[in-house]
Amino acid sequence: MNRKISVERTYALRQYENLKLYDEIEVPEEMVLDDSFVESVRQMQFVHLELMYRRYVKLAERLLPLNQEDAINALFELRENLNDKIKEQLKKEEKEND
Repeated sequence: MNRKISVERTYALRQYENLKLYDEIEVPEEMVLDDSFVESVRQMQFVHLELMYRRYVKLAERLLPLNQEDAINALFELRENLNDKIKEQLKKEEKEND
């Protein structure tokens, strides 16, 4: 049976604007009894959330000087690039498992 370890962090962006990030992982139940393991996982989750937040800020700063249409086009392009990267990684994994 698996148990979940999760963390949540809320970052203040501007007055009355927050960004809430959440991370959850399933681990075997016996691992949850190991305090050192759980602490390490939670610390890694917080590091991951901090990295996500900093990437968000970097992206927001890059889009800020753009007009709405250019920002939308840049986001579409980024999404396409990420989709292609994910598809490529999945195909590679599929080939390795054949």
